[in-house]
Amino acid sequence: MKHIFANAGWQVLEYLRRALTPFVINLLYGMTMLAVSAIGNDGIAIALTLLLLVATLFTDFIFMRAAGEIAYKMKLTGEAKRANRPVNAEKDLGTYRPSKEYAPYKGFVIGLVVALIPLILLLVGGLTDSTGCRTAVIFVAGWSYLPVFQFCALGKADDYIVPNETLLWGLIILAVVLVVCGVAYIVGGRKEQRRRYLLELRSETIEEQKRAREEAIEAQRARAKAAAENRKGGRGGEKKR
Repeated sequence: MKHIFANAGWQVLEYLRRALTPFVINLLYGMTMLAVSAIGNDGIAIALTLLLLVATLFTDFIFMRAAGEIAYKMKLTGEAKRANRPVNAEKDLGTYRPSKEYAPYKGFVIGLVVALIPLILLLVGGLTDSTGCRTAVIFVAGWSYLPVFQFCALGKADDYIVPNETLLWGLIILAVVLVVCGVAYIVGGRKEQRRRYLLELRSETIEEQKRAREEAIEAQRARAKAAAENRKGGRGGEKKR
């Protein structure tokens, strides 16, 4: 039982560790969106906000793809350990733990952890009409709501107050982030799987070529030896005559 709780604890820590970097990166993008929202031109502000949102999703994809690659390497290391085979772990992998191994669902779980705080704030703020929650989500996870806020305020008067119910529209952005994280993680795992397959295939090809060269050399030696024996036998027959 203690072992089960320990593994669960390491698994939770791994999810938090993997989610920390994209959360901080998204936070910085959100703060940039907040600064952009102060631009007086609504068209430019919306265009820049959407561009920043795309950059946020692209950055999440790149990071999660790399996480999937590293996790698949950990999976191969774990398989080698369980089969008592030599482990050729790469230096950048760090300490092996079963919680670090690749599994297709893990990218979606990491994405959920990244979106957990804005998810709570958006739901509570949208359902309870809480201005405090809207303020918190703008500063903590502006990437999940500021694009919606910009669209809702487009063309409105300066004194127009965007309803707090619009916070619920931010759930769409959270869903997109969740899918991007999950898909990118799987893409990274499959990329590393294909890379390993090509390396093994290349290694097998090299071994086959080496074996073919050795067999050709052996055959050449055998023919040379047979030819030498034939010449020796021919000279012996001439002497007897």
